Amino acid sequence: FNLYPNPAQDVVYVTLQNAKKTEYNFTVQNITGETIVNQKVIYNNNQTIVVPTASWPPGVYVINIEGVTRKLVKL
Repeated sequence: FNLYPNPAQDVVYVTLQNAKKTEYNFTVQNITGETIVNQKVIYNNNQTIVVPTASWPPGVYVINIEGVTRKLVKL
């Protein structure tokens, strides 16, 4: 999956590539391992998932979708 912008301020956009199903487990953890987001995401082909980040403190976050991870920097 891709996420942008990175670093982020108020929102981050997540797109899945070659999605094989429509429901995914989506988690975000801060650098200390605390879970910030833990939800199932319903994904339709070519849909962009919008994740609000304005309330998150600045730092490094790990986004995980079905075992694939990316790091996100929040300014």
